[in-house]
Amino acid sequence: MTTSGSNFGKFSLVELFRMESEEKCATLNRSLLALEQAPTDPGLLDTLMRAAHSLKGAARIINLKDIMTVAHRLEDVFNKAKQGGLLLNAGHIDILLKVGDALAEMGRTVSEESGDHPSGQACGELVALLDKVLAGETAATVASRNEPPPPPSPPVAVETVPAAAPSAAASAAALPPSERRKGFRTTVQINADELSRLVGFASELRVGSRRMEQFGRRLLAFKRQQYELVRALDIAKNLRENDAGHRGRNTVAAAHHQAINIHHLFGTLLADFDEYSRQTCDTIHRLHSEMIRARMVRFGDGVDGLRRLVRDLGRDLGKRVNLAVAGDDTMVDRDILRQMDSPMTHLVRNALDHGIEKEEVRLAAGKNPEGTITLRAGHRAGLLHLAVEDDGRGIDIERIRSLVIERKMTSAEVAAHLSEEELYEFLFLPGFTTRGQVSEVSGRGVGLDAVALTVRQVGGSIRIKATPGRGVRFLIRLPLSLSVSRSLLFRTGGELYALPITAVHRTLRLTRAEIHDMEGRDYCELDGEKVGLVSARQLLQLENPAESGREINAVVLGRPGSLYGLVVEELVGIRELIVQPLPLQCGKLQDISSGAVIEDGTPVLILDHEDMLKTLDRIAGTSGLQAVAGDEEAEAEREKPPSILVVDDSITVREVEREMLLARGYRVTVAVDGQEAWNMVRRGEYSLLITDVDMPRMDGIELVKRVRDDRRLMQLPIIIVSYKESEQDKMRGLEAGADMYLTKSSFDDERLVQAVQDLIGDAGKRSMGQE
Repeated sequence: MTTSGSNFGKFSLVELFRMESEEKCATLNRSLLALEQAPTDPGLLDTLMRAAHSLKGAARIINLKDIMTVAHRLEDVFNKAKQGGLLLNAGHIDILLKVGDALAEMGRTVSEESGDHPSGQACGELVALLDKVLAGETAATVASRNEPPPPPSPPVAVETVPAAAPSAAASAAALPPSERRKGFRTTVQINADELSRLVGFASELRVGSRRMEQFGRRLLAFKRQQYELVRALDIAKNLRENDAGHRGRNTVAAAHHQAINIHHLFGTLLADFDEYSRQTCDTIHRLHSEMIRARMVRFGDGVDGLRRLVRDLGRDLGKRVNLAVAGDDTMVDRDILRQMDSPMTHLVRNALDHGIEKEEVRLAAGKNPEGTITLRAGHRAGLLHLAVEDDGRGIDIERIRSLVIERKMTSAEVAAHLSEEELYEFLFLPGFTTRGQVSEVSGRGVGLDAVALTVRQVGGSIRIKATPGRGVRFLIRLPLSLSVSRSLLFRTGGELYALPITAVHRTLRLTRAEIHDMEGRDYCELDGEKVGLVSARQLLQLENPAESGREINAVVLGRPGSLYGLVVEELVGIRELIVQPLPLQCGKLQDISSGAVIEDGTPVLILDHEDMLKTLDRIAGTSGLQAVAGDEEAEAEREKPPSILVVDDSITVREVEREMLLARGYRVTVAVDGQEAWNMVRRGEYSLLITDVDMPRMDGIELVKRVRDDRRLMQLPIIIVSYKESEQDKMRGLEAGADMYLTKSSFDDERLVQAVQDLIGDAGKRSMGQE
């Protein structure tokens, strides 16, 4: 979003100052923490001087004398340090951070009516502290003062970068040239709800653009139909009609001429529409990308507060700890980062208190005396991956095992066989702690359960990896945005549903032999663990016949030790869905979180996987799970003869092939072109596909490629039967993925039947009729 200086006119000078004060004080805090590690870095000192100077200039505009005085003295400190007259140590940084906090509070509390800051903070005290720093003195603490309550979360700020923009306050009133600088990043406040609505509008346009593409394809089909009309009239025009007469011939000729005009007109319209559709789709895509980008912030900017936490809490605990950030340029959705603030803060505090050892303990263990906590962020497989890790003492897995038994959470026999990953899950239960003593920082058993709950509420997952004596890593997977959900689409009961990909442990395609029964419940085995199979029809309270077919699809969800396989009729694929909240009048629907619309306009319900797991646990606890398939139905399925889909635009060829295969006992379905066949093969279960090459709407080569690109259909045997018989044509068909290529010119019954039997076997001479 680009904003010119004139856009600031709707803000008062005080509002502009508050915005700039917030930005400059954040820069002071961030740069001071970095300066502590590199006290002579000229770049950091320049940054600090500019921040103090800009804050002083902005305060001058609205006559905030106290802030001007403090900012000016702060500038003096940084200038002296830059000139080499002062080496800032940790004690100095303590004072400067306190002064920065005071300036931030003063800026937040400036009001329209106040001619000066209303916070009650004595300017003289702050100046006196800075004078001590200028004199080289170090104060361990600053005079105690009442800390203000934390401010409310600010509105979303969208950053813009004018080529040579003055500060926010100076955009309304000119500053002297000495107080201007180029490349200043201004912030404009935008209400989060308004921004969310804009994203929603852009998302709807994006869906609409996909529907236009399909409309264009329908126009193309209509043009082809018009072309067939021209051909038919051309034939009629050239017929010798003895009794049609002159008038009849003129009528046919006029109709022929009109059809040609319509054909040409549609060609022009279609070309214009294609160009318009391409441009519109490109514009909408860029609009959507920009709106999504407006919601994003750098991960590093969102964790600045944790640097200060590690520094201050580490000192309180008597530990030397460094916070490292990897992937600080990773762009993260503002809403997600805001909701992850509390979980990451808790994990960092845990690492400081539980994980990082005292200096003497680390030295005895051969470690660096300074501990390290690392925050990592990155995008992988369409998801945001966060990690909070430390190089501390790790987790005592046997301590967890003994506590689980001691608190009667499971039996000793079961606990003995629990894996590390399963035992780590107990740490996320309410009230569970391995600490023997309660401290001000941790040990009450409150925290990790809230961390896990928050992560799951935003559609994410969390797990633990630990090495005794070497450290702990918390791995968090999250969606890239709360407005866009990367989801797995599946079909059941004739309807489409979606599961956020972060909830999907794995997908399976199981044969009947891989499904076992235990006390009336179906299950399969995955990596040595029994996974209970549940029909999606039962879960969603649809009509619940047993799943048919020789193989079944299952979506594995849950957590290690408690996995379920949701049996669905079809796995459609992974899509990025624009999340649409359900109407308020619907209330909270069981197992449903929201909705979406896919590119062809079909509505999709997005499932709430946390609700689903609770529902599955409840059904399993009452022995209510139904079998996913009955033995009689499975046997009936195995006894059915193979089903073949024959595709050809020639009715003669279709009927010849159909009758030939019916006579040999196969079940046969026909399609008139590639597009119809593609729709049918995705919905049905076929043992073999026989297709022509030259067909309207979609030719056979494209059909073969689509089948081979579909994970569910990629193993389907395919025979091409075509008039094209050159070696080049044959290679084109085989390279597309066909198993065999037969030519119609040398076509005979036995050759086709033999090819079918080679690929799928003999149907046993049973004539089942056309489906």
